[in-house]
Amino acid sequence: MLRYFYTCKYSDGFDKRTEWKIDDNPCLTLNARIYALVDKYGVLMLKQVAIRKFENTRAQFRMAQSPTLLHVIKSVYTTTPSHDRGLRDRVLPKLLEYRRVLADCDAYIDLIKEGLADGEFAADVFKTMARDESWRIRLYLQRMLG
Repeated sequence: MLRYFYTCKYSDGFDKRTEWKIDDNPCLTLNARIYALVDKYGVLMLKQVAIRKFENTRAQFRMAQSPTLLHVIKSVYTTTPSHDRGLRDRVLPKLLEYRRVLADCDAYIDLIKEGLADGEFAADVFKTMARDESWRIRLYLQRMLG
């Protein structure tokens, strides 16, 4: 954080040319931790930088079966207050993108069952799924044809 005060930036080690393994992306976790830390100290400009870096890393990373995804979800939902949607709203689209894979992932189901962040994670997942038009259409067709 001290480096940010002098340079107005920080390095997370992410380079768009870097090819990360499917199951490893320390930059994503680092940016989530920095976001939580700077929220604690009220450094709003650095918080915006952390959001941008989180977005850039998330966009490049394929995390379908990744333990990193579950770790990041836990980190985001346990270190941010419920009214702070900065990273929470950026994690949810990946869940939607990988919902078919995650439906068979016991660790993901356990996150929902354990009531992460007093059930806020489960509620956010439900709201995200309900807002997705293709999901609603499939559900409707399953009910009609099922």
